[in-house]
Formats: sequence, C-alpha cells, structure tokens
Amino acid sequence: MISHPTTCQSLMYNCNLSNSPPEVTLITLFNRNIEDSYLDLFVFSNFMDWILKSSYWSLLAFDSVMAAHSQTTTVVTTQLVSSGTWTTGICDCCSDMGTCCCALWCFPCMQCQTVSQFGWCFCMPLLDCCMVVSCCLRQKMREQYNIHGSCCDDFCTLCFCYPCAWCQMSREIKMRARSGTVVTQQITHS
Repeated sequence: MISHPTTCQSLMYNCNLSNSPPEVTLITLFNRNIEDSYLDLFVFSNFMDWILKSSYWSLLAFDSVMAAHSQTTTVVTTQLVSSGTWTTGICDCCSDMGTCCCALWCFPCMQCQTVSQFGWCFCMPLLDCCMVVSCCLRQKMREQYNIHGSCCDDFCTLCFCYPCAWCQMSREIKMRARSGTVVTQQITHS
C-alpha cells in the first residue's frame, strides 16, 4: 500500500502539471488508482481539501485584481421642491397642457392615472362617492409632501373646483417625481 503523504503529494503534483481542470484530473487519477485499490478515503479527502483551498485563494486573488483595476464614480443630483405649499396653483392648468387636455377629454382616465402614479390602486377614483377618495388622496399627498393645509381646505377645494383640484394633484405628483434625487454609478475598468 502507498503511504498517504506520498500519494497526496503526487496527486497534487499531477493536478498542477495537467492542462485539464482539477475535477477531470481527479476523476482520471481516481479511476487509475481504484483499479489498484491504492486510493483510500484519507487521500481523497486531503486532495479535495487542497482543491477547495486553492480555488478559494485564486478567487480572492481575482477579486483583488479586479478591484484594483476598476473605479466607481457616483454622481448625485438633487433638485429640491419647496415644501409647505403646492408647486402649482389650483388654476395653473396652462403649466401642464397634457394633464389639462387629458382631464378635459377623459377625466376618469386622468384620475386613474394620478392615483396609480401616487401608488394607490388605479380604480380607486371609480369608487369616489361624495368625494371621499379625493379627500383621502389629497390629505395623503399633503402628508407625504409636507404641504400645509387641513381636511376642511381639501374638502372645500374639491367641492368648488373638483376638476382643477385633480389637475393640481396630478401636476404635483409629476413635479415631485421629476425633482427627486438621482444617483448614477459608473464603473470603469482600466
């Protein structure tokens, strides 16, 4: 029977000289030695430990080489929207003609789009009996965007100028979505 250190060292030596992957070399050596009944579990486990350790260290070396040759550039762009007030007035329909035209020709479509952009279910405006959904949406928008006002103000605005209030809410969502923080990362390899 072959001694354990010698067999293990010869397996490692053969693996290093071979052009095939370690798994193929291991199978070849295993098949060659199993016929002679010289390969036992101890040698096999030591050889597998050596393969795993060498693979681990080569992966660490590859990661450190890639990290040394790449740079990450981060660009942060922030546009602030004044908080405390609505960004557009209740009668500023001309500031966003797309929303105004959508409200004029298909008001329920504009409502569903506005609610969907805010993150609610798009069919909520279809359930708007007695302006409950409209008041809740306006209140949640004021809370999220830190706009001053009260439930009474929201109800009066919706009661006297319902389409204009919805256009204002739609414009507000669009303005806040455009004015968020944009983070761009670029990875360059040298």
